[in-house]
Amino acid sequence: MKARPELIFIYDHFYPDFTAGGPVTSLGTLSDLLSEDYNVSIITGAFAFATKQIMPGIAPDSWTRWKSVRIWYATSLKSISAAFSSFDTGCQVTVYLNGIYSVRFFLIPLIILGRRRCNVIVCPRGMLQRGALKRGKLKKKFICHC
Repeated sequence: MKARPELIFIYDHFYPDFTAGGPVTSLGTLSDLLSEDYNVSIITGAFAFATKQIMPGIAPDSWTRWKSVRIWYATSLKSISAAFSSFDTGCQVTVYLNGIYSVRFFLIPLIILGRRRCNVIVCPRGMLQRGALKRGKLKKKFICHC
């Protein structure tokens, strides 16, 4: 029997953090649906969007489960790197970077992934639309021109 390919979602926020809005819900639905055909994992932050405090009821800096999906709630850059080191890299691994303006959950993973052989999908999720670019102009202008 052939092993299922790995699919790793990376985003700053995930359940149980409902305060981060729509991307949490869409990632939850997408990961739940794809878990039938892929070994789905999520690397996310341990901190709630609204309070910036570690979310109660999670197990930070270790693999845990949400439905049929493995989740790593990272508390630091070192923790994100540790999550990546638990994967064999290669053509059977696809990493989905959700969003483009996060140093911890876009830029650092992109640098780490540059040294590994895996497929990378970058999903800006509307972050490059004209209206979105007007908010937080300085940071976005710097990132877009790098």
